[in-house]
Amino acid sequence: MLAGAAGVGKTRLMLECLAVAERSGLPTARVAATRSAAHLPFGALAPLLPPPDPHAVDAVEGQAEFLRRCCVALAERFGGRRFVIGVDDAHLLDHASATLVHHLVVNAVAFVVATVRVGESPPDPVVALWKDDLAERLDLTGLTSESIEELLGTVLDGSLDRAAVARLALRCQGNVLYLREL
Repeated sequence: MLAGAAGVGKTRLMLECLAVAERSGLPTARVAATRSAAHLPFGALAPLLPPPDPHAVDAVEGQAEFLRRCCVALAERFGGRRFVIGVDDAHLLDHASATLVHHLVVNAVAFVVATVRVGESPPDPVVALWKDDLAERLDLTGLTSESIEELLGTVLDGSLDRAAVARLALRCQGNVLYLREL
């Protein structure tokens, strides 16, 4: 679980984790939660899931059966191999999607790499991932002035004016997204 403020690099780090998993031969999937999909059950995960059963007897039983079917379908989709799922902005997941992600992890169907924004209230199943030691939570902070100088030196491939680096570090306050924009 990669936690931090907007722009500290959570998504970029998650994508790098997925790339490492892919290079290691592990199957991967990626979803992005959004505020608009948060109002739809399984909204964020819909592209990965089978259609719901229209013959479900009642809503609760139908949802539980759909959850089970989703786990089976995802396992089959990846050849029965444990896969790595990247969930961007997991604090925006609808409760059904959050429950499914939790269920995938608990049942060792998937390994999750997710991002959450600090200050937001993620759904309980997302919080349970790190509270119940199913996932490690890493709180990301902004870069130090020294790290900014090193990053700029690497990206710009040269030496930098220390005053310019100090001004950029002050203006972006360690936020990589702001630094890139500046």
